Order: sequence, then C-alpha cells, then structure tokens
Amino acid sequence: MWIGVGIGIAASLFIALAWKTERPPVAVKTPPALPVLVPGPKIAPQQPVAVATRAPRRRVIRKPQAPPQTSPEVGTDFIPIPYAPDFRAEDPAAIVRVKLPRYSLQTVGLPFNPERANERIDADVLMGQDGIARAIRFVH
Repeated sequence: MWIGVGIGIAASLFIALAWKTERPPVAVKTPPALPVLVPGPKIAPQQPVAVATRAPRRRVIRKPQAPPQTSPEVGTDFIPIPYAPDFRAEDPAAIVRVKLPRYSLQTVGLPFNPERANERIDADVLMGQDGIARAIRFVH
C-alpha cells in the first residue's frame, strides 16, 4: 500500500516539474527587406542658386553700471552671547548674516517694540571654528 502512495507522489512531482519546465515557443523575427537601388537617368547639373546670407552680428559692448546707492549699514557693536565659550581675537571665525525675529533683541538686553515683535531684522553672528555662535550684532 505505501509503495503505491510513493509511486503516486513521485508521478505527481514528475508531471508538475515537467509541466513547469515547458517553455513557450520563441517567435523569430526577420529583418525587413532592404530596398533595391536602381540607377536612374542622368540629370544635367543645375545652375548655382544664390543663397541669402545674414549680415554679420554687431557686438554690443555695455558700459558697467554703477551699483545702486544704498545707505550705509548702521549696527550695534558685537555683543557676546551669554554662556558661549570665550572668543579670542586670534581664533579663526566667520561672520554669518541671518534674519531673526525682532523679539530676539530682548535676549541680549536691547529694547524692542512688542507690536513689531515678529518682524524680521538682520543680524551678523560671529561663529567660532567649532560652529558655536560667540557674539551677535544687529544691523539696520
């Protein structure tokens, strides 16, 4: 009895594997036929045709314009940021221009108008080589 079951399972597996491994026929594509070129009658050469040409472009030289007159910046001195590491003049640094809300004046003890607290103002931030802000200057 068990031999018959084993033979049945083996036959089922064989049929399943044989069925799965069948591959669909591959269609063979033939390249399109090339046209046959037949020499035609000889044509007499034509007279040259006049071709319209463009006039050469003139080079335009513009005089440099003076930069627009702006009022000089007015700003505070650099104010040390509380709790920031001390900054020495020989330390490498960079100055970064940022826009801050006007209420940030209060954090360094400067007066501001509460009605305009959310307006933006320009500030220069002195950044140390380690990326920590050391001082700030408000510019108008």
